[in-house]
Amino acid sequence: MTPCLLFTSSRDLPFPKEKVYKFALRRNHVCRCSTLRRNNLVCLFKADVRQQFGVDIPSLLKNLLKKEPVSEPEDVTKQKKNILVVGATGRVGRLICRNLSSRVKYGSRIFGLSRSPTSVKDAELPKEVNLTFGDLQDSKCLETFVGKVDGVIWAAGSRGPPGFDTGGPREIDHLALKSLVNLFRDCWKAEESERVIYDFSTKSEGTFPSIEPESVGGSSSFRYSSSGYGIFAGNVTSSIGRDSTQMTIQFPTSLDLSEYDGICLKVKGDGRRYRIMLQDSELKSSEEYSFQCEFDTKPGDEWQSVRLLFSDFIPVRNGSILFGEGENLYQYRLNKRSIRMLGLSVSSKLDIGGLVDPNFRTGPFELALKKITAFSLTAPRLVVLSSAAVTRLEWNENQRKIYAGSFNIPIVQLNPGNILNEKKKGEDAVRSSGIPYCIIRATGLNDEHPCGRIVFQQGDTAVGRINRKDVADTLVAALDFPCACYKTVEVFSIPGERKPWKECFESVQMDTQVGSL
Repeated sequence: MTPCLLFTSSRDLPFPKEKVYKFALRRNHVCRCSTLRRNNLVCLFKADVRQQFGVDIPSLLKNLLKKEPVSEPEDVTKQKKNILVVGATGRVGRLICRNLSSRVKYGSRIFGLSRSPTSVKDAELPKEVNLTFGDLQDSKCLETFVGKVDGVIWAAGSRGPPGFDTGGPREIDHLALKSLVNLFRDCWKAEESERVIYDFSTKSEGTFPSIEPESVGGSSSFRYSSSGYGIFAGNVTSSIGRDSTQMTIQFPTSLDLSEYDGICLKVKGDGRRYRIMLQDSELKSSEEYSFQCEFDTKPGDEWQSVRLLFSDFIPVRNGSILFGEGENLYQYRLNKRSIRMLGLSVSSKLDIGGLVDPNFRTGPFELALKKITAFSLTAPRLVVLSSAAVTRLEWNENQRKIYAGSFNIPIVQLNPGNILNEKKKGEDAVRSSGIPYCIIRATGLNDEHPCGRIVFQQGDTAVGRINRKDVADTLVAALDFPCACYKTVEVFSIPGERKPWKECFESVQMDTQVGSL
């Protein structure tokens, strides 16, 4: 019989030679070699190691059977952080504390805040947790932690209707969370790395040429408001599939933004979709293309922060994406070291991918701009446990029909104590604060539901069940990965093996548009 190794998964292949050792050691899924009985084995993949990898079988098995420590590619427990768990004695909070307690030996300190001393006995918190008590409706119980902790996990929740005991949905899920945000906002925002690209309140140097109406089907202008911001306005008169109007900022010298991950615009919109265009110094005079990314705005008087990752900008020429060949998805890659131009336009009838935008309309437009900055992703400072379905009461009739299975569930139909609306207001306060955050919307919490593979989803359509331990593990993991920052995600679990956390958080998109307090 051909010597072989059995693995429980085939998705990791093909292996480089050195990864055979790491894979087998990490998962400890080597069954046996040569003569083996398969009566009780489920063989999902069989690799002829000698032929595939050119290694000596006896030597390999000898190494694998050594009692060596299991390698952990996502071993972030050694990061020294002081973490506060709000709602530490709750059914999810106590699991979070148990998860975090292993970090104390690496120098971290774990603080717990609870509203009820009577729940301590049931919680059975690890001795490593420094537990205090306080009324979340009184911000003084949170003030002592400002400047003392590096991160907060919010696992507190309301316990009944408004006015019930220690607070209902409005008091806890909305106002108490907003109070925490207000306390930590200035402290944590001051530590974040950003670079001002253009500050419209100080009338930075730049040029804003208008596009002739007859050339592309519209007119535009730029002016400064007496209130300290810029206004990009005009009129779209044609629905042709090109950018209708635009303004550009030509930088005197190329900007080196290689240390940053994206740009953030402080804007006040009108409900239209807009497009950002970047050009670098590698652009040849004979070529006319730019790196583009689109974003939507909300109508009204609320200022919004729009975050766009540089990795989401794609090369476009005359409305067509410039695809590459072979392993290169795109023909060009943005050189962040030499940004020479930033442009802004009203998106045309066709989006960047060439599809028709159903929300496109002709007529006047106006976009107020306060500031454009470059930002760096960092691990979230605030991780919030929220709930799936918080936006479903706002769905229109078409959405309710399409996602009937998501809308016609008890929590949406009953909405006890207006809990969904209040949780959403709490989320909005977090997103608008500027604090690096991650919001985890859990589906139905059920301790009888088996732990398994955690599925990440967005759009607030998820329906399912998830064990509280899986939720706790997800909340803790979010504190450690920059790819979890500025994201809102729903989670549920299905049978199967967990994927690496980094892969899970990278699979969902960053919140591009949030309000501003």
